Amino acid sequence: MKSNFASSKATVASTLVICVISIIFSLSCIYSIRNMEAAASRIYDHPYTVSNSSREMRSRLLDMKQFISIFLTDSFHSIEETEDLLNSRYTMQQQSLDRIAENYLGPAADTERLQEKMNALIEAQAVLLQQVPNLTNVEINDYLNENIYPIYDEVSDTLTTIITFANQKILSLEKEMKRTSSLAIITAILLSLFIIVLSIKTTRNLEHRRVHDVARSE
Repeated sequence: MKSNFASSKATVASTLVICVISIIFSLSCIYSIRNMEAAASRIYDHPYTVSNSSREMRSRLLDMKQFISIFLTDSFHSIEETEDLLNSRYTMQQQSLDRIAENYLGPAADTERLQEKMNALIEAQAVLLQQVPNLTNVEINDYLNENIYPIYDEVSDTLTTIITFANQKILSLEKEMKRTSSLAIITAILLSLFIIVLSIKTTRNLEHRRVHDVARSE
């Protein structure tokens, strides 16, 4: 009677241990999945958004730099028409800049410098635009080379700094996801092996007890 009671007690204890380990296993998997979801979200919401917006902004900037001479010389018709054309580009640039500033995880000085240089570019081009009707094409191009193009380069350099930081952050978060994934896999394998070993050991112990009980009853 006592032997049956002890055997039953051992079975309950073994079952509880296996249940506890299974719960730990489940919680560990949930934790790892949550960490990977958080890392993926940080990649999409911050550095990925910043990198894409910066590249869009730099692409438009290069287009403006390439065609501003044409807009102010051969294709120039009026100050108002050119203002409208430039303002539409400025609006798109500012929208991208706002997204960058909102999501950038690097030094605030980078986005502040980007805004500062973009404002300087807008102001310098506005000054030149008012003078265009009174200047020759050669004078316009000379002014662009001396006063406008260097600002374009400064804006582009600042965007490159931001893109580089964002890309490094993406790589860092991807490595974090890989570490979390590897840890989850290793934990799952170890816990699974432990459960299997414990189950085998419990089964053998119960079988030995059963054989022992049968032998004693005989």
